[in-house]
Amino acid sequence: MYKVEEYIEACMESVIRQKTKYKFLVVVVNDGSPDRSRDILRKYEALDNVVIIDQENRGLSGARNTGLEKIRAKYVTFVDSDDELLPGAVEAWMDTAYKYDADIVEGGYDIFSHHFTRPGKRYKEAVSDHWLGILSGYGCMKVYRSTMFRHLHFPEGYWFEDTLMCFILYPLAKKVATIPQSVYRYRSNPFGISNTMSGNPKCIDSILITIQLLEDTLKLCLPIDAQRYDMFLSQTVMNFKRISTLHNEEVNRHLFAIHCRLRDQYFGEWRTSGGLKNIEKDLQEHNYGRFRVDAVCC
Repeated sequence: MYKVEEYIEACMESVIRQKTKYKFLVVVVNDGSPDRSRDILRKYEALDNVVIIDQENRGLSGARNTGLEKIRAKYVTFVDSDDELLPGAVEAWMDTAYKYDADIVEGGYDIFSHHFTRPGKRYKEAVSDHWLGILSGYGCMKVYRSTMFRHLHFPEGYWFEDTLMCFILYPLAKKVATIPQSVYRYRSNPFGISNTMSGNPKCIDSILITIQLLEDTLKLCLPIDAQRYDMFLSQTVMNFKRISTLHNEEVNRHLFAIHCRLRDQYFGEWRTSGGLKNIEKDLQEHNYGRFRVDAVCC
């Protein structure tokens, strides 16, 4: 059975042994773990650049939010407890961040397990003032200017909390960069959400968190623009693919109706210039039958 404590030492070692000219603080949130994780973390408590926080279980979002409260640096990154940083990650991230004065810097990653290691996504060195199509939707593999989180928190109690990135955080960035170096090792976990969500009622969180983040967009007085609209269309397809694994046609029809209403409410007369014009037309015309076909093809 999958146990976090089997991997947490490897994760910690990959972080604290980063060779870099930059000073960095490691904030570890022990999120009410019922296993031996806290015992393993005890060996790191004496290190000057490690802070360990114990709290009742609040989930991944709650752990990240607690860690964000301890920010004392210009940039911040996230490392999940079963993943690892590759050697030179901090140096590569920060050299690029300072070179371009970037708000977000993303590097490539590898996918691994006990049995294999294979390349994940790779990038060229590039800088842009647009994030869509450049940055991945994952919260990891990046460094962020810490002030971007000044008034933001990850939504707690939901699956798919990284949806925050594309809907709220990335649009705040004035400059983003990618680098060719691989910086992260993502563990393929057969018991993780990505591999177990099919048919689980918690898939409904996908639309719930979309609604919440659109409401937050208005509350934060963030602009409704072309990038955010294209992201909404893409998220519409993602939500349908996740929730349709419940194999409930009535739920699917209600889900489509909700997305039609959200498009009308938040995006009005916006028109996409991207590759989701069919999805846009389906929502405009409330054509569920055609949408089912178009969503599968995306």
